[in-house]
Amino acid sequence: MNAGILSDYVDRVYAFAVKRTFSEEEAADLSQEILCTAMESLPKLRDESRFEPWLWGIAKNVARTFSRRMGKQRVMFGYDLPPDLAAEEYEDDDSSELYSLLRLRISRLSALYREIIILYYYDGLSTKAIAQKLSVPEGTVTWRLSEARRKIKKEFDEMEFEQTALRPVVMRITITGSGNYDGIKVPFPSDYISDALSQNILFQCMEEAKSVEELSKICGVPAYYIEERIDNLLRREAVKETAKGRFITDFWVKTDKYAQYLDENAEKAVAPVKDAVIEAIRCLTEESRKTGYYTAKKSDDELFYLCAWLGFEHMSYRCPRVPYKPHAEKYDGYRWDYIGDMRTGTYRDFSLGSSASMNNFESGKYSHFNLFAFGYDWHQMMKDYMIDVCVKVLKGEEPEDKSSAAEAIRDGYLVRNGDGTLYVAAPAFTRRQKDDFNELTDKIFAPLFEQYVGIVVKFASGYRELFPKHLPDAADRACRGLFMHLLNALILSAQGDGILKPPASGKVLDVLIENR
Repeated sequence: MNAGILSDYVDRVYAFAVKRTFSEEEAADLSQEILCTAMESLPKLRDESRFEPWLWGIAKNVARTFSRRMGKQRVMFGYDLPPDLAAEEYEDDDSSELYSLLRLRISRLSALYREIIILYYYDGLSTKAIAQKLSVPEGTVTWRLSEARRKIKKEFDEMEFEQTALRPVVMRITITGSGNYDGIKVPFPSDYISDALSQNILFQCMEEAKSVEELSKICGVPAYYIEERIDNLLRREAVKETAKGRFITDFWVKTDKYAQYLDENAEKAVAPVKDAVIEAIRCLTEESRKTGYYTAKKSDDELFYLCAWLGFEHMSYRCPRVPYKPHAEKYDGYRWDYIGDMRTGTYRDFSLGSSASMNNFESGKYSHFNLFAFGYDWHQMMKDYMIDVCVKVLKGEEPEDKSSAAEAIRDGYLVRNGDGTLYVAAPAFTRRQKDDFNELTDKIFAPLFEQYVGIVVKFASGYRELFPKHLPDAADRACRGLFMHLLNALILSAQGDGILKPPASGKVLDVLIENR
């Protein structure tokens, strides 16, 4: 037979090689080996009509040997079809996509099944030999092999040939609770689970547990990448295994369904008490001046919002009908939980959030609290050394740490008066002043307390239904947070009605409070 016929197949042989290798150099080597082997064997071919099946049979045999030589770590991209899935004796243009899809499907199997497929079809081991190699019963090997075939064949029977790719999911992951993190020398736990693939896994497992195979198919990446991330997510306590090989996200992810519920129901829920609550806060704002707390030259409007925040925060801890579930101890010894956020901004955000930091106690045990609600912007928490210099200024002392003072001035926590002296930009309470403030709060809100709590409890009963059933503690903490979120909805509603003056753009609301 004329050897020149092979020249017509050079490009197709190279394309065949590309799909079974990992670089242009390897593809060139493999295609050259295929063509050389075919050239040597061509005189043995008697029936020219069988040339193509003969050529692709040689190509597959050479590719199998080539893959074995290049390393078993590449095997999942280089084995043949299992017998019950074979469609043709050779791979032509029409079937090349089928072969490519098959390799993709097998790469998405979990290690439990993928290893059996490789040992059986690539290494050519019997089920008995595989059982000995893996130290498992032969019946287990037979069952896993059958199950792996079923998983692959099922997708082909259903003609699921779509080419999936990593679907970008943007999930902002933080933590709620307490711990000693500075975000630089000691990263926040969320930093270890915020890569793109982990976010996709966490998103897909929010509501129900999924297997590695399911995640691999959804995310469009081979299963060994999923397994690697799952191992990390288990170690970081972000997912849990609900059954053998099935995983579910073990923290609350805020999505639009929660925001929509608040947007559609919160203002209506608090409408019956809106006027009375605002009047009570105004009374608290006026009466609280008698405690002598440091007002930081704030206007009456700003102090109103400060008193609303601190007063309702105090009352929320006195609300037994909306209990608080403490965070469990995590792998690093601190008590916290992850919290994810995937809200799109489609709905109004009534959530009220705050952050806190403490100083190193050199000048007094104080905490700095920062609120983001009522229209106020979020502000970076004070560093411990900044709190120190602010406390010294509050006590009328000159801060010795000039560098920290300069940093506090730069960030707006300290401000210079016209005469060059410094004053602290955040209001501040001593321990005694805060106790007096709490007593005033209890007295002024006593007539409204039970009515407001009733509104929160009723609202929480519907809100709780939105949560996955495997997150009861997260649901409890979120429902307790409604005590403050509904206050935010009430105040924003009053601003919209013109009853309250909203804060100017860029304003922040923070406070220093002496610790117990």
